[in-house]
Amino acid sequence: MRRVLLMAAAAIVGLVNTAHADDAFCLSQLDLFLKYLSPKTSQSVGTAVVTYKLGERPCYFYFGETQFGNGVTPDANTVFELASVTKVFTTAILAMHQEQGFDVTGPVKAHLPPGYVLQPEEQGVTFQQLATFTGGFWWSDPPGFTNGEHFSQSDFVDDVNSLDPTDPAGSGSIQGEPYLPTFNHYSNGSTGFLGQILMHMDSSKGQQYPFDAAGFSNWISDNLTGPLNMNHTAVHPGGVWATGYKLKGKKFLPQDPFPWEPWGAAGALRSNTADMLKFLQANICAHHLFDPACTGFSEDILLALGIAHRPNDYTPSGTLPDPTIYIGGCGSQVEQAWAWQYLAPPVLNPNNVTPIISKDGGHAGFSAWIGFNPDKSYGLVILLNTGGIGIINAGQNMIQHTQTP
Repeated sequence: MRRVLLMAAAAIVGLVNTAHADDAFCLSQLDLFLKYLSPKTSQSVGTAVVTYKLGERPCYFYFGETQFGNGVTPDANTVFELASVTKVFTTAILAMHQEQGFDVTGPVKAHLPPGYVLQPEEQGVTFQQLATFTGGFWWSDPPGFTNGEHFSQSDFVDDVNSLDPTDPAGSGSIQGEPYLPTFNHYSNGSTGFLGQILMHMDSSKGQQYPFDAAGFSNWISDNLTGPLNMNHTAVHPGGVWATGYKLKGKKFLPQDPFPWEPWGAAGALRSNTADMLKFLQANICAHHLFDPACTGFSEDILLALGIAHRPNDYTPSGTLPDPTIYIGGCGSQVEQAWAWQYLAPPVLNPNNVTPIISKDGGHAGFSAWIGFNPDKSYGLVILLNTGGIGIINAGQNMIQHTQTP
């Protein structure tokens, strides 16, 4: 009986929103929510959305339930899994290193944690290549990983050490690539490896960050979420967690919480809309440093976030000069930034002078998306406690059709 028809889930608890009668911006956002996002919310047990325009009151929209049948609608404090949205937190810290003078175009081999001994073909892989998925990681999850089975740190080290971009065995249509940087291959392993290197580098400064859930959460907090006052963003944050679900046919099936894996820097964070609003604000403010609404943010963090937003337009050191190989796999207009996707105008990005910069995430029981447009100084965060829901186009439509002065 706990498994429920799709339309029944949509009818249990209606939309809750914070739009006030005198709040023209949030009322306009409600219209766009109903047009573009409500079809997606009807596919999820619960939904939490926050939209924000610099100088305006943030708008929150909540729908459904935190757990099927409990009658509790999500709110600003309900914790969702961010999944791959985690990646842009990791690459933001890499950008903070660059902003402080570190050369991200240099090879990582001088900064490897204990146990890592890269193959000759990977000796030249750089920090920037790992952040932009051009570092030869032709696999997403490590080849030895099987969902539901324990995968240790030593297992991950073994898979990274055996990585050879010239011989991607079992990779299907992906051909061996003898030079770095390689074609863009979206990879949890790439960002996970990058995160471990950065944690190891920061551990050398005195504070220790072991490669586990607590170590990663502390590292993220010390560098980024702490200064942003995001106190409920971690691998295991406090607060009420939404239960995740998988939609199979017309039934919602509860899913186990996502476990910690060694590549947690690619997808292990959880957060809520109250915290994600702060992260959204900071990323928008990276393009509006002197806007009064951005007062209070660390200038160093804002400058670093702006670095991470830039598309991968650096001159490659290998022998693959065609710049089209550095474009992400989601369409000809989607360029790869540091884990972010950079949707350039005008073909797939109408009504915007500047790009839409976004990142999506998905686990078995959750779907997530964050996106913003610098020109409009506007963006939104979408969190759903049902996996496999395509919300990218809905988020882009919200951005494209939001009217700003």
